[in-house]
Amino acid sequence: MITVGWGPREPPLGVVGIMVEGASRALYAALLADRVDAFEDLRVVVGERYLIALSDSDALPWFEGAIWLGMDDGLLCPTTLAPDLPARLVRRAVCRGQKSAAVVVATPSMAALASPPARSPSAAMLRGLESPSQGLVE
Repeated sequence: MITVGWGPREPPLGVVGIMVEGASRALYAALLADRVDAFEDLRVVVGERYLIALSDSDALPWFEGAIWLGMDDGLLCPTTLAPDLPARLVRRAVCRGQKSAAVVVATPSMAALASPPARSPSAAMLRGLESPSQGLVE
């Protein structure tokens, strides 16, 4: 794996999603569940340590400590930070040895590949994320 440094990005990327890490992911999933009807295009990816909500809508709720994500050459990354390597190279490094990935995310604290996001998750599905070992997509 390569080491990636991060610096300020100006101007910021447009928001396409939000990522919540750790124990807060179940809280954010519950928040989304309460508003699931506000989205026509909500897609959700859940890993063991994170939840990513993607939407073209500006209805994604703010959440303390969450990371707003933008798309940079096929790589989801923080809207206000830029990797010190080209995004396509970071994406390629994260994907190395994998056949394909629908979602590739990199932040200063982690990099991950994920299966295609769950489209239009139900409120019940989102509320089912009560423990860190549960997920919609891994």
